[in-house]
Amino acid sequence: MEHHTHIHTYTHTYTHYTRTHTTDVIGVCITSYNHQGIVFITTKHGSRIPLHIVKHKRARCTVLYSHGNSEDLGPMISNQYLSEWFRGNYISYDYTGYGYSEGGEHTEEHVYNDIEAVYEYLTTDGGIKPEELILYGRSLGSGPTVHLASTKPNGIAGMVLESALLSIVRTQCRCVSESWKSDIFCNIDKISKIEAPTLIIHGTRDCVVPHYHGRHLQDNIKNTVEPLWLPRGHNDLWDGDEAHCRPIFDKINKFISHALRERRRSLLYKTVHPSRTKRIPMSQHDKKNNTSSNRQKVILSHSFHHSCAHIHVHTCEYARAR
Repeated sequence: MEHHTHIHTYTHTYTHYTRTHTTDVIGVCITSYNHQGIVFITTKHGSRIPLHIVKHKRARCTVLYSHGNSEDLGPMISNQYLSEWFRGNYISYDYTGYGYSEGGEHTEEHVYNDIEAVYEYLTTDGGIKPEELILYGRSLGSGPTVHLASTKPNGIAGMVLESALLSIVRTQCRCVSESWKSDIFCNIDKISKIEAPTLIIHGTRDCVVPHYHGRHLQDNIKNTVEPLWLPRGHNDLWDGDEAHCRPIFDKINKFISHALRERRRSLLYKTVHPSRTKRIPMSQHDKKNNTSSNRQKVILSHSFHHSCAHIHVHTCEYARAR
């Protein structure tokens, strides 16, 4: 059995959607919302997926939202208010085989192609700056989110994972130590490659993707912040009034501000302090007579004269290879 057959989708019919089969209509008709925010893009495997874009007049960031398994773009459109809460552009999309996508089956590879196509569109035709992009993945959506973040080390500002999974197989079997060949969306194998700040949100009563998935991901993140553990299940994290939701939004907003500051600081450092160091390989004689050679970095001074070159030797600890 092909590994992609493990994905099962459960699409819904929403009252503000009507399906049309006429040839002069793209495929989605939104009756209760302005359809100008819907764009169809083509993935590299040939399917066409809908992309919903909510633009903020004074956007500080762009949030790219990847939805869960039992969802599609329908309810995501009703989340337009999130653009105001996050003070940024809010982007959501359908995976191949979900909702009103056209062509192709819902496989792991196709889902990865989908988010790559969205990223490519946003950073080119969409005019979105990668350094202002926040990825947000919920449940199954953590799969494409982690995939994109791990393949674009300098292409995002931060990542939020809500009810994220270690892998599909691990949602059913906790005793799995290494990923099986038939397993899919193996986030645990990719999470340590991500350099961007990452916020984990998970319900401690989650019975679909148990809480230990979030804890294990948290333990393997390079650039982590304090996680948000909520006494809720898988699908009710946001159920409640404003008094319940406000602290969650505040946590996410503070994280976004932190991620954007860190990203700007990183870009500024690269601009003000471009790479001007040159490592000089040590001779065999030096290696034999210097037991701490692996702790030394030689930096050539920029102000050297014809008569001599000033060499400053600074001892420093190299970062442990990850």
